Amino acid sequence: MKLDGDIYFRKVDYNYFDSETIVKQQYYGASLSYRIARKLILNVVGELATTDEYDNYRVNARLTKNF
Repeated sequence: MKLDGDIYFRKVDYNYFDSETIVKQQYYGASLSYRIARKLILNVVGELATTDEYDNYRVNARLTKNF
């Protein structure tokens, strides 16, 4: 297969023992993998993490050469 992808959602509630703070966070993400050649693969992953106070975006790319 030359092209593959997926999407995901995660919900996390952080409860800290040393304080009354509870942080609720949601993660939304997607990845796309493309086989350029028989032994060369490009993978791109993006993720959005949200809380009540901030949003955090990440994008990662990886190029893999198999021997």
